[in-house]
Amino acid sequence: MRRAESLSRVRMAASSRKMLDTYYDKLQETLTENGLMNKPGQVFNCNEFGFPLDYTTGRLVTRRGQKHVFTITSGNKTQNTAMACVSAAGFALPPRALIIFDR
Repeated sequence: MRRAESLSRVRMAASSRKMLDTYYDKLQETLTENGLMNKPGQVFNCNEFGFPLDYTTGRLVTRRGQKHVFTITSGNKTQNTAMACVSAAGFALPPRALIIFDR
């Protein structure tokens, strides 16, 4: 038995063989048109990710049998955002952080 992972309908539809073939055909066409097929150092993949300012723990040590376990937080839902970029050749740009603050 294996544990199933959650996958939205939209992502499942986008993961079909036909959609993936279409994507890679368009990618190859774009790279060829722009002269980038043999220049992996000029093709980058960037990923943006956020991390919350108000950390909450997933597990706590409590008395046995305690039904409701709480942790106190500030209720602040703000998060910082960072971006990482790596070229197809494996060269990584220094990460960039977007820090939100009040003036």
